[in-house]
Amino acid sequence: MAAQDARLRPLTFYARLPKGVTNVEPTKILVQIFSRQELAGVQDFGAGRFEIFFKSKSAVESFLNNPVVTVRDQDVRFDYRASQAKVIRVLHYPNDQPDEALCRALGSFAQVHSCSKESVSGFPGVWSGVRRMHVDMSREVPNLVAVGRFTVQWEYEGVVRLCIHCGLSSHYAAVCTTPKCKSCDRFGHEQCEAPCTKCAGDQPVSECTFRFFAIVTQQLPPPAGAVGTSVAPVQQDSSSSIQASGAGSMGSEGDGGRSETLRAVREDQLAASPPEQSVPAVAEATEDQAEEELVEMMQSVE
Repeated sequence: MAAQDARLRPLTFYARLPKGVTNVEPTKILVQIFSRQELAGVQDFGAGRFEIFFKSKSAVESFLNNPVVTVRDQDVRFDYRASQAKVIRVLHYPNDQPDEALCRALGSFAQVHSCSKESVSGFPGVWSGVRRMHVDMSREVPNLVAVGRFTVQWEYEGVVRLCIHCGLSSHYAAVCTTPKCKSCDRFGHEQCEAPCTKCAGDQPVSECTFRFFAIVTQQLPPPAGAVGTSVAPVQQDSSSSIQASGAGSMGSEGDGGRSETLRAVREDQLAASPPEQSVPAVAEATEDQAEEELVEMMQSVE
């Protein structure tokens, strides 16, 4: 907690300004609002990152009432360094997905105050797919967080950026060269002896043709008005029953339990498939067996 408090700076504000802006432009605006005895400095850290320093607490409180500066026709909000307030940019999360899911994902890391969508530059109202969330962080938010079925990337000042492909911090996805295993479908190595993560077979996962929905669809009735031969539902006992959410429940087991479950599912699917050609089994009895059967029949008649 002491180290966290040491990072709090009660006279400082931070913001990102438009590309190409120098510290001269925000200074001209601020000196019209604050006197030289109140404004201590405006520092440019490069890449559009700026900090404003004040000399008194009264000037800070005045700026907190409206911490927005208009630079090159853009309203820029400055964040107070004496709080854990952050602006997080949300990447790789579809426009049509609800914001509530993002707020729930951030719930264990921060308190969310607002969430807005960024527009495409020059086209107001046309969303770019990037969201901006104003939060008070209670602990560090990871750069990559799973939200539903999406891997969302959170960007804010101080975050350790990770490659969205392999999860390493030494590079970005555009130049990722980390090998991906053909067997286990994981990054870090090219080949291993692990069974297929889909069906527990011996083939690489990239060559696997097994699909979980194949068994489920066999149990569904044909649609109304469908023409063709009807398919009898597959009979399964409780030990091999498959639910639509079976894939998710398998993921919560260990690797050994997952492999055993997948192997059982695969065997049930193969057993449920009709044979290509039905051939009646013919018993080839020997002469001794025929004589024994004849004796038994005569004894039963007597």
